[in-house]
Amino acid sequence: MAIRTYTPFGLPSSFRVLVASTPEEADARIVAEATTRWPACKKVTLASGATFAGPYAALRDLVDRGALDLSGVEFRHLDEFMDTEPGTHGALSKEIADALFPDANPRRGRFVPTDTRLPDTLAVHESGVRGSDMVLLGVGANGHLAFNEPGVPLGSGTHAGPLTDGSRAVHRAAFARGGREVPETALTAGPATILSGGHLLLAAKGSGKAAAVAAMLGGPISTDCPASAIRLHDVVTVVLDAAAAERWLACEVPTAVAEPDAVLDARTLDPRGPVLVVAPHPDDAGISCGGVLASLRGRVRTVIATWSTGARASRPGLDAVEGARLREREAALEAERLGAEVRFLRASAYDTGVLDVLDVGRLRALIEELRPAWIVAPARADAHPTHRLCRITVDEAVAAYVRGGGATLVFTMEGPWHQLTRSEANTLIRIDATASGEKAHAVAAHASQMERVPFHRGADALESLRAITFSESHLGGKTTGGFLQDTRLEVFARARVGLERPRTNG
Repeated sequence: MAIRTYTPFGLPSSFRVLVASTPEEADARIVAEATTRWPACKKVTLASGATFAGPYAALRDLVDRGALDLSGVEFRHLDEFMDTEPGTHGALSKEIADALFPDANPRRGRFVPTDTRLPDTLAVHESGVRGSDMVLLGVGANGHLAFNEPGVPLGSGTHAGPLTDGSRAVHRAAFARGGREVPETALTAGPATILSGGHLLLAAKGSGKAAAVAAMLGGPISTDCPASAIRLHDVVTVVLDAAAAERWLACEVPTAVAEPDAVLDARTLDPRGPVLVVAPHPDDAGISCGGVLASLRGRVRTVIATWSTGARASRPGLDAVEGARLREREAALEAERLGAEVRFLRASAYDTGVLDVLDVGRLRALIEELRPAWIVAPARADAHPTHRLCRITVDEAVAAYVRGGGATLVFTMEGPWHQLTRSEANTLIRIDATASGEKAHAVAAHASQMERVPFHRGADALESLRAITFSESHLGGKTTGGFLQDTRLEVFARARVGLERPRTNG
């Protein structure tokens, strides 16, 4: 089977785009993903539509032959037309039941249809679908995801809304068999409900989906293309045939190419342009790359853009507004001690937990103003939700900047809460005792935080820990006397971002 594997810009290796040569090969891959993963699942949410007709027929046959046992799995479905009785012509529950659950064979698993006639149907559907182990998805020609049409907020849970004429037309024949018109509204799991799933499996076939696939994988994450929301999830398998993938593969899209391994001396760094650090919280720049910033003082323009206000970590007795002002005063003092400028982005996503295109736009405007040679940002894999969402915002802003003709080096920084793996880290920067001391002085500017936890001690310990971690592989530790005992490191993953055609992972 000829399958090519890709990972779009800014996404982890657990986000896979699998491109098959033919629709039949794509179907076979969907079946392989399902048979590999479903038996271990407790709850799976299914998509309807022609994309899954072939795979569902193959999976039903596997159960019929005794080759697949799904008896421990509860199945739900993504969406349903309003005021439609389950099992009647046109109902999506009937389409799925006919395809996968034609009889009561317990090996097929348990299928729970949604009855949209019930008064509490939204709450019942949300509870049933949220947190599924796997969610199957298709993408509409207009970029819709399930029945989330363009314009639906990405933070939406289960909701009912109007359908476009195009979406209704697809189902007209099925409803006509029951003597009904297609309802004008449908219930659907919202983007936030879908993203709560453990693993997303999205499939698209045919040239009619090519434009939507290109927007989903290569355009901005936007309500204009609800399917683009899958890029907010880390564990995703996208299965495409060649026709559906053609437009995306033919376009130049933002691409990150890792730089070669390097051990650098902070005193001789030459970024050849401004350095922008995007700090999730007001103290993260100093903690994670303060030694580099102190070493660059007076040689290059450095700017710390604080993404959040940090208000939720305010002192007892201060409200959120006063707490934010305190944190920003401390951030300004930190920047002064590092010889940097400070900007406050005050991202709304810090409070909502949902990517905001306005936050992306403000950061993009700052990037276009500075045209930085380096952008330093937290890791998407950081377990802290603010750090993760900050990095997604950075990646979206960088992608927009690159689409406009820009290019830059992006440095993923570490912190006490998240270290890069040995395979990810490709840039070790030695900082001397003077820079380390200036870094500690800068971090100490955040007095409200040091009163709670000695973060400056954590930053100091991390410098030494990373030197020890890389001592034998990079710093002469295999030779007696080769490793200098006072070595301190700040560690990064460095990648050059520009426009290129998507690259295979192989």
